[in-house]
Amino acid sequence: MQPFVALDFETANGKRASACSVGLAKFDDNGQLAGTFHSLIKPHPEHSFFHPANIWVHGIRPDDVADAPEWGDIYSEVAEFIGDLPLSAHNFGFDGSVLNQLTELYQHEPVANPRYCTLRLARRLYPELPKKSLDVVFEHLFGSEMTDHHNAEGDAVAAGRVFAKMQESFLIEELESALLPLKPKSRLSSPKVADTFTVEELVQQFGTSTVLQGESVCFTGTLERGRRADLEELLAVVGASPSKGVTAKTSILVVGVPNPAAWKEGAAASRKLEKATALREKGKPIRVLSEEDFFALLEE
Repeated sequence: MQPFVALDFETANGKRASACSVGLAKFDDNGQLAGTFHSLIKPHPEHSFFHPANIWVHGIRPDDVADAPEWGDIYSEVAEFIGDLPLSAHNFGFDGSVLNQLTELYQHEPVANPRYCTLRLARRLYPELPKKSLDVVFEHLFGSEMTDHHNAEGDAVAAGRVFAKMQESFLIEELESALLPLKPKSRLSSPKVADTFTVEELVQQFGTSTVLQGESVCFTGTLERGRRADLEELLAVVGASPSKGVTAKTSILVVGVPNPAAWKEGAAASRKLEKATALREKGKPIRVLSEEDFFALLEE
């Protein structure tokens, strides 16, 4: 069993450098949890806006981090906890990007530890699962639901247990081989956030994605990277369906907030968020994503 450290970040908004919480979980060579580290993080002043979609997911608000340390204040403790151990995360495309951008923002040495993505592994190892999200994979492997989902420490522990379980069934060399791409991807370069896709560009870049198959997606607020009608056309191409309003059938709500000052309680986005919250409290599994995270999902 390869010992490792699992990590998870929560962010204040769609910018990866806006980390507001970090969780680390260390696993030993028997696959047992050996220790954890968790801290709230006060986002860097350049990325301090808390997007309502992100608050909806993790529940962390500006007041919660007002007295928290910045990433630069805890970095040495984080680095000491990780040491030279490999890192794992469920969707390293996200958590690795957060780590990379924090490293650049605070001008630290790059973290060169080997990285393992349990989301990519789950797609190869468990193709029978309808979704490969952390909670679904965890329940598949352990027969019980996760606790503390979207709490950074809880998610790090759960992701670490998943990777340890994978190592019980596969050699580390087999897992490394499974992470290799099946074939090179030919995609357009991702545009800056301010750039807008045409419908042709949307289909060209994301038309082969399978992550939204069967999903019912609702958009709210002003979107920056594509017209709503064009995005709804893309949904049909990738096997999803658009929803004009939040209903019991809606599975994803995409919230566009182009300007932090433009959002306030009572705005259209807020009403739909309130309805999504009410449905979630009744047991309806609705995900709320910022526009940035919606496109990141398509790029997986």
